[in-house]
Amino acid sequence: MQGSKVRIGAAAIAALVATSGAQAADDGNFFTEFFSGISVGGFLQVETAFRTTSEENLNNQRGNPFNGRPTPRLGLPVQVNNTVGAITDALSGINLGLGDTLIPGVLNQLDTLVGNTGLADTVTRSVPPADNSFNLTIVRTEVDLEWPITNNVRLKATARGIFDVDRYENFDDELDTPANAGFPANTPGILQNPNGVNFFEYRYDSNIPDTYTSLDQTNEEIRNGLQAEEGSSPLEFAGQDYLVDFPNLYLDISLGSLLLRVGNQQIAWGDAIFFRILDVPNALDFRRHSLLDFVAEEFSDKRVPALGVRASYTGPNPFFLRGEWEYDAFVQRFRSNILGNPNTPYNIIPSQFTVHDKFKAVDNEYNYGIRLKGPAGPVDLQFIAARVYNPAGVFHWTANGIEDDGQILPGTGNGLLPPGTEFSGGLARTALSADPTGVVSAEEFSFYGGNVRLDHFNGLNELIENFPAAQGLFAARAESNRAQLRQEDLFFQLTGGLRGHVARDYFRENNFGFGATHRFSASPGSIFDQLIGSIEFKYVPDRVYTPVDLSPERDEFIQEDEIEAALVFTKFQRFTRGFPATFLVLQYLYRSESDLFGRHLSGYGGARNKFSGNTNFPDDIGMEDPDATGVGRDNYQALAFAFQQPFPSRIFVADFAMLYDIEGGLLLQPSLTWKPNGEFKVQAFYNFIDTVHGEPNNNAIDTATFADELTLRLSYQF
Repeated sequence: MQGSKVRIGAAAIAALVATSGAQAADDGNFFTEFFSGISVGGFLQVETAFRTTSEENLNNQRGNPFNGRPTPRLGLPVQVNNTVGAITDALSGINLGLGDTLIPGVLNQLDTLVGNTGLADTVTRSVPPADNSFNLTIVRTEVDLEWPITNNVRLKATARGIFDVDRYENFDDELDTPANAGFPANTPGILQNPNGVNFFEYRYDSNIPDTYTSLDQTNEEIRNGLQAEEGSSPLEFAGQDYLVDFPNLYLDISLGSLLLRVGNQQIAWGDAIFFRILDVPNALDFRRHSLLDFVAEEFSDKRVPALGVRASYTGPNPFFLRGEWEYDAFVQRFRSNILGNPNTPYNIIPSQFTVHDKFKAVDNEYNYGIRLKGPAGPVDLQFIAARVYNPAGVFHWTANGIEDDGQILPGTGNGLLPPGTEFSGGLARTALSADPTGVVSAEEFSFYGGNVRLDHFNGLNELIENFPAAQGLFAARAESNRAQLRQEDLFFQLTGGLRGHVARDYFRENNFGFGATHRFSASPGSIFDQLIGSIEFKYVPDRVYTPVDLSPERDEFIQEDEIEAALVFTKFQRFTRGFPATFLVLQYLYRSESDLFGRHLSGYGGARNKFSGNTNFPDDIGMEDPDATGVGRDNYQALAFAFQQPFPSRIFVADFAMLYDIEGGLLLQPSLTWKPNGEFKVQAFYNFIDTVHGEPNNNAIDTATFADELTLRLSYQF
């Protein structure tokens, strides 16, 4: 617990009950003893992150790099004898139901016949770009309470309150996109937060489909269930700009060598920074500062608490050696990673897509695991085995929930079709809905595909193949990048923009881990003096990943065995007698199948397909090659380095952390903390994030290059 303890005295409690007479005074003795020893402490903190770059979060509407930028589109080619006007007039007069389909592949045949002649125009996204000065502005308080109820039972409670001051240029549905006024209020997914930017309230779907595409549900069930449930924790109370929760609320029960911890809690296993190799029990909360908080805190403020029971027993060495071992086991209610909502500062999912989170399907499921830890001769060993749901989840295309009104296309005043129809019922039972805040050009779609490490080429084909209604809207599987991009542009031209709908599902997995730590012996002052070396290794068989083409078919989800490992060296090194010893950390990090954020590596290296300025696509970025959208990586490797240097008076402490992706991504975080006394603390740290070599879409760190920022924390501890 941080801060000084405030002890509640027995005399104060006795005074409160004295007025009730002698019997009350006698009772007061009981209450005095019962509540004796309660201690309370905590802190009040103001935290703000100042932006030091002009780059906005491109996953948000107002950070989209296509805002205000004329972007050429080239719709699918048509026969030379037909004029654009004749084609569009004919289309606008046709009222096709979902049962009417064109000859399969006819669009590809037209492409082959005509070549580069197509529906050419230029589009400019109407959302005004933002120019924010802050990424984070919050006021935060925590209160810790410890109560030794008996000699063997202790209550620990932590109450946390956070308020976001909201000093940002936010995306506002009504003010910034008047085009949305043409869509009915029940249109699902125009925005995930139609009433304004929601910083803390997390929502998921109330209806759970039997199949991954949601095609077995009615449109009404999909629409009514979308984000209808509030929160994922029974001990969290959240609103648009505030959060109150209890990261700790549990009883410690001591029974000799056995310790039971019962209640809402966080469990921390493993020692690696940046990577959580053995730290498997709890999910992470990305709503406040994503992964960009002070590195030395090692996720202590990010783990999502969960109701459960943890048992720790100290007993003999299982290998019949000297020394006692800790046997640690837990059973905990599953909680998923909590992602930032659309258009919040650290949102990681492009806001042109609506997420149908199927968390309710596993809301009442449990994780469980065991860890053994202790000495074995010259090394300390630990072993873990856990059966858990992967908190990252798996994303894939899903049905949108739109009702069919018999119209094939909306009339949104897009320049190709006359206004008239306000609702894109022809898109019913597909994974797309007409929305000007969605994607408006093929260039935008491919750009974002590469940025989020997905295969945009095969992603469109999966959408067409798995939603038969899409095939009734002229869509056909594309066999080349050029045909795919032109087909995309045609539908963006005809609809005025398309929003994608994806579901998030969760899968169980087994985690088996091993760790070994050795303390080197060396002469005082040498480089090996006080050096500690350790390895952490984890094997996860049949882990399920998000398919890079977002296929909704379960047998096409990526499922592979994964190995995660870390080699860690730590030591205290005194460089001069005038300063305390410096704490040093050096790590090598490895993953065989996924990156730092759990994304499968086969989606890496996608080309950010761009126009060269004319109405035709350039020929120099592999437009005819279906594999040009992603080349993948064989594995993920990174290096991490950190140190902490207290000053002589310990009023100042300097920290530094670095994460380097071997494919070119770099994160640097220098920090300085000033603590003049036991009550006040000022901390400043800077995040520098960039791709220093190689292709941006081939490293994980480039995802967060928008977050170059200086964070300042002002704290008062009590």
